[in-house]
Amino acid sequence: MYKAVMLALLGSATTLSCSSSSTTVANGNVEAGGKSAAAAGTGGSSSSGSSGRVAGGNAGGSTHDNGGTLGTVVSSSAGTSASLGGAVSAAGTGSLATGGGVTQIITGGTSAASGASTGGASAASGASTGGAASLGGASTGGTSAGGGESGGGGKGGAAGAPGGAPTGGIPATGGVPATGGIPATGGVPATGGIPATGGIPATGGVANGGAAHCATIPATGCTYVPTTASSNSCSGLGPICQSESCCTAIAMPGGTYMMGRSEVSTATDYYSGGSSNEIPEHTATVASFALDKYEVTVGRFRTFVAGYNAWHMNASPVNPTSNAGAHPIAANTGWEQSWTALPTDAAALITSLKCDSTNQTWADAAGTTTAEAYPISCVSWYEAFAFCVWDGGRLPTEAEWEYAAAGGVQNRLYPWGSPTPSADYANFVGSDWSPKIVVGSKLTTGGGYYGHADLAGSMWEWAFDWYNETYYGTTSTCNNCANTTLASYRIIRGGSWGHDVSSLRAASRGNGSPTYRNDSIGFRCARTP
Repeated sequence: MYKAVMLALLGSATTLSCSSSSTTVANGNVEAGGKSAAAAGTGGSSSSGSSGRVAGGNAGGSTHDNGGTLGTVVSSSAGTSASLGGAVSAAGTGSLATGGGVTQIITGGTSAASGASTGGASAASGASTGGAASLGGASTGGTSAGGGESGGGGKGGAAGAPGGAPTGGIPATGGVPATGGIPATGGVPATGGIPATGGIPATGGVANGGAAHCATIPATGCTYVPTTASSNSCSGLGPICQSESCCTAIAMPGGTYMMGRSEVSTATDYYSGGSSNEIPEHTATVASFALDKYEVTVGRFRTFVAGYNAWHMNASPVNPTSNAGAHPIAANTGWEQSWTALPTDAAALITSLKCDSTNQTWADAAGTTTAEAYPISCVSWYEAFAFCVWDGGRLPTEAEWEYAAAGGVQNRLYPWGSPTPSADYANFVGSDWSPKIVVGSKLTTGGGYYGHADLAGSMWEWAFDWYNETYYGTTSTCNNCANTTLASYRIIRGGSWGHDVSSLRAASRGNGSPTYRNDSIGFRCARTP
């Protein structure tokens, strides 16, 4: 019997809430639990009893229309950063503006992204030949943006609990043409080649031999490993995540991009089945930040559990302390002492991690290196926040998460680009359909522009913000913003192993009660690079 979780994508807004064991789909609102029984289209309903995870009919997607600037594209050979003048200046703090719970900082800073990047071949997994700049979304001499989006709503009706046969799904309509997109109107295209859609650009290797920060952040990001002084969770763990530290982080330069879903059919991430909670598309600016390359693993969380009593229960004052884990710019984003939803001790925390005997990834005894590299699940928003604080980080804002998933001004439909999702790109209901897949298993083809793994599929990921289905309609611009207005649900992003292709899009928005836990919800942490 699988636990149920309601996924509402506002019109198709994904909503997670505690419920019993039945699963229904009505007008695009999806309630799901455990493993997916099948991907059902809108209007379908699963049988009562075993609640399968049903995900067809979810719309939701981020497509960005033609405006904006391409900015400086920096290409580098793997292991070597090749950035000339591409760093972002954070000059100016400007003024703090708050209103309606939306915190904005008008930075007044300028991006020193005018420096051209020369030389340096793009990383493996498909580099465009000829080194031409990508203008308007088309890769000259490289791989085109490619093809129509195939609706995966009917996929995944194979093994699993009964509860909703495929009844439609999302047909391929329109697709994503290779033209259009965002013209280069201010950046300097790379002269040494740009990565083709689906490939992972070189990120400059591990900064400073594994130092705790990046001295400079090239346009394609800077990969580094936080030291034990700034990250507790990988202490004693070996390189079990794709032969590297599970704590590897990627710092990204700040930038401005179009957040939300464009309704222009020629946009790079147009999606015909999008949800109303993804519009209108609006300008969002984020400052430089780092995001964990991998979702938090069982092994990392086990280290947290081992030190939980000393850190939380027996500490004075009790951790997390007031305002811990706050965004460095956005106000009212730190821990609040009035929050009392954390388990009292490690024993209670362990009990909470066993939310589904079949699909939970936690085991009381440490397992093989493979099992310790599974993404942790069954974690509430409060526990995710507390872990990130303990580990020297914080939860990413929704705007930061989408910036990483969409590749900033790349405005990608999926983290890897426009190719239709398959088992090569992500773990979802149409491919592996399992929570017990090592993090980063799809990285070669399914990695994001900056090199992050599993931003689509695997586990839904908690973000900081409160969820408001009409939030995009109330904020025409977002400058390091976070929705801090009290609501019932917190944001989750990225889809999961038990959901269909529509939830894998970079701008698909989901939500869940902050106390809710489920076998398809995990997280990763953001950091100051």
